[in-house]
Amino acid sequence: ELRQNRKVDEIRYGGNFADYANLAVVNAQPDGLAEGETVQSSVADGDYELTGGMTFTAAPIVVGGHTLRPRYTVEENVNGAWTRKARAFGETCTLAAGAAPQRLTWTWERKYGFTLIVK
Repeated sequence: ELRQNRKVDEIRYGGNFADYANLAVVNAQPDGLAEGETVQSSVADGDYELTGGMTFTAAPIVVGGHTLRPRYTVEENVNGAWTRKARAFGETCTLAAGAAPQRLTWTWERKYGFTLIVK
C-alpha cells in the first residue's frame, strides 16, 4: 500500500511517468447529464499497475428516466502528453501492459433511440 501511494504521489505531483510504464489511470466522469442531475459512478477512479492485463467495467445508469450508456476513451502518455488512442461505447474495456502509461476515461451519455416508419 505504501509503495502504491508513493507511486501515485510521484505521478500526481511530479509528473513522473518514466518509472511506471505499466500504469493505468482511470477516471470516471458523468457526462450527458441535465443540470442538477448527479450520479454515483460505478467505476473506481485511481491508478492501477498493469501486470499483464486488466478489465474495467461500467454499467449503464438510469437518471430521471433516461438511460445513460458508458463510453470510454483510452489515451497513451507519449513524452509527457496524453494522445488519443481510441474512443468507443461499451461496458468493458481491457487494457494490457504497454510501453507507455495509459489513461482510461469513462463518461455516460444519453442513449437515444429512433423509430423508422416505412410506408
